[in-house]
Amino acid sequence: AAAGRQAEAVVEFKAALSRPSGNPTVQIAANYEVANLLAMSGRPAEAVPHYEAALKARPDYVEARHNLGSAFFQLGRLAEAEREYAETLRIAPDFPEARAHLEMVRAARGR
Repeated sequence: AAAGRQAEAVVEFKAALSRPSGNPTVQIAANYEVANLLAMSGRPAEAVPHYEAALKARPDYVEARHNLGSAFFQLGRLAEAEREYAETLRIAPDFPEARAHLEMVRAARGR
């Protein structure tokens, strides 16, 4: 049932993204939410472009940057995951989850 609701929400957010909006905040939020839903549904490759779209519009969006790093990690794209976690910490040095994930990805890369 939860998976069905997530799939339904993805469709609704994608529909919102396809409609022109004069409000960039709406587009950023819709991209972030659809990315999160895709990532939680085990579809990190589909989530990546939505996180990237949110970050293109708002590069300091810490949560989107961290979650992009997590999507890259799930995809085995460790250098990109490391870059995103490091950038998350540059923007928000007191983000303990990002610090833990950065250490994890560096360990996985043998650093």
